[in-house]
Amino acid sequence: EASKGYIGLIMGLHSGVMVALTWLLRNKIDTLHKQRYILWAAWASILVYLAYFFWGNIYTIPFFRVLQGIIGTIGFSFGGALVLDIIPSDKKTGYIALFGLSGALTNSIAPYLSEFISGQFGFRYMFLAAVFFSLCWVFTISRVRLSPPPPHTSDSSDAGIKNYFYEFPIAVFFGAICSCFFSFISHYAEELKLFPVTLFFLVYSPTIMLLRFSFFSRLDRWNIHKLVLISFIFAFVGLAGAFLLSFYPSLLLVVGIGVLYGVAHGFLYPGINTLFVDKTPKRRGKATLIFILGYNLGYTLAAWIFGFIAESAGYGAMYLASALFCGLVCLTYLGNPRIISRLR
Repeated sequence: EASKGYIGLIMGLHSGVMVALTWLLRNKIDTLHKQRYILWAAWASILVYLAYFFWGNIYTIPFFRVLQGIIGTIGFSFGGALVLDIIPSDKKTGYIALFGLSGALTNSIAPYLSEFISGQFGFRYMFLAAVFFSLCWVFTISRVRLSPPPPHTSDSSDAGIKNYFYEFPIAVFFGAICSCFFSFISHYAEELKLFPVTLFFLVYSPTIMLLRFSFFSRLDRWNIHKLVLISFIFAFVGLAGAFLLSFYPSLLLVVGIGVLYGVAHGFLYPGINTLFVDKTPKRRGKATLIFILGYNLGYTLAAWIFGFIAESAGYGAMYLASALFCGLVCLTYLGNPRIISRLR
């Protein structure tokens, strides 16, 4: 059985690769044929999951996770940038929210399928299911016919990272909070013998989908800064609930945590992405990549740091530390009038 530190290391390695590759691509994103790169990533994912099926073990997984980090960077980051190329600017927040539903659907279906397939047929056959979904990805992206605007060809130094000086930490904070849930929550539930261990995702994903479909047309009319602050408060309450789970282990509390984080993530992703895009509206692709860079950086650091805390003091202490971190973010950064004025 993998240790808590190993889990954190592997998750951090995956997102760390995404950080490095996103940084390298930040000045090139608006000059590349995004759809073509996404198609290549889909084909590559088929090969990686076949490799998992035949050769996956505790020694090869780090290498495969590096490859997944490359595929994930191109698939998700380029996908988000491509969406912003083709949607009206006055509806960007709502459409960003809908694009993010792809991740919510994955988080809802994949853990349940993995648990079912592993229990019925064995762990390795889960990767054959991933091959099937990768083939679906190839088919769908190859069938899409888009006419995006001409690629940006001006000086690559414009829209530098300094343009997002106040927004970038928010993306880092967001990634760190996501890491606490996505990297560890199922293992935490399993340790507490709360089954199914996928219950968090089965609640979180419908919550996020319901919110984004319900408020799709209103998101572009709301105050994004207040929306982000309120969403972080929901995340704080969810993290505090995860800490209490070590004292009161119950499926009902897991459901509550899933709802709270579903609300938080449901608004944080489109809200923070919008903050970046609004700073440099002519470089929306690059703005999206810088946002994802900050997110992955926070995810990587949190996976390593909180993985170490979980290994040393347990998951309860890890979630207490993450809740305190989130509370400090709300009080000292997002609630700071000087910072808020800079974000506008």
